[in-house]
Amino acid sequence: MKKKRTRGIKNEIKLVGIDDAPFVPRSFGVTRLFGIVIRGSTIIEGVVQTTVEIDGWDGTDKIIEMVKTSKHYKQIKAIMLAGITVGGFNVLDIDQIYNETDKPVIVIIEKQPDFESIKLALQNLPRGDEKWEIIQKFTKVKELQTQKNSKPIYYQYSGITPKDVERIIKLSTNVSRIPEPIRIAHLIGRSFL
Repeated sequence: MKKKRTRGIKNEIKLVGIDDAPFVPRSFGVTRLFGIVIRGSTIIEGVVQTTVEIDGWDGTDKIIEMVKTSKHYKQIKAIMLAGITVGGFNVLDIDQIYNETDKPVIVIIEKQPDFESIKLALQNLPRGDEKWEIIQKFTKVKELQTQKNSKPIYYQYSGITPKDVERIIKLSTNVSRIPEPIRIAHLIGRSFL
């Protein structure tokens, strides 16, 4: 995947942060997925949502559709995801999201992923080996300190350089070590407990 420089990284860059709502693990059905469109780290401009199958296969396509049909699509400069899976193990192909939206993708992870545990857990799911193949493409994880005296966060990316990822993360981080688009999407998702 060729990385490109992201044009237009301004202090008030428009991003969409995406996270899922809580769900019962190992259950069937769907869970909500929320996208928070935010300018910089302070101005919320919109909320978009969809549903995804728990442990399903539709997360990548649903995110692409949600972003492309948003009235903010043209102004969004990057997509932030709260992890590389939604709805349990509905694995996201961030290269496909980048290619089909033409928006760089930044995956925010709160703690260092344990890929061995993920691989073991996937063995309990139908087609788990196929999900592992997708995850394996993105096992390169970088660490970033977003605030003084706080734990680092980790990130994965597609369609963007690490230098630009770190600049965007720092511009969009405000009240905690987690960038605001993800923090707010998480808060809205948790309201559906």
